[in-house]
Amino acid sequence: MPLMLWMFAVAVGQTSGAGSQAELPALQQTMNQREVQRCSRSGQTADASLRLYGATVLLECVVGADGSPERCEVLNPTPAAQRHEAVFQCMASHLRWAHADGTSAEGRTVRTTLRVQGTW
Repeated sequence: MPLMLWMFAVAVGQTSGAGSQAELPALQQTMNQREVQRCSRSGQTADASLRLYGATVLLECVVGADGSPERCEVLNPTPAAQRHEAVFQCMASHLRWAHADGTSAEGRTVRTTLRVQGTW
């Protein structure tokens, strides 16, 4: 059975037109771990040079009405990030953001660093 280790780091960006970041309420991020792991496994290939191992991508997205990321842009278009952009976009699609009080974070801009480390 393949062994996969993965890690996510999340940083929240500023909402455009809403004042300074210090004025913005904190966001809470959740993820569907099963689906994120399924997405990351889709980076497996028979060619070891193309395997998703130690790849990192920084995405900037706008939070949609349901808390999901929309209009994501890769901010560090490295060769590895470009090769596996679909995998990272899939992983990001299973993240959700909301304000700490549970209210919608729609329209907020978030930056998310997704890192996958593992072997298959």
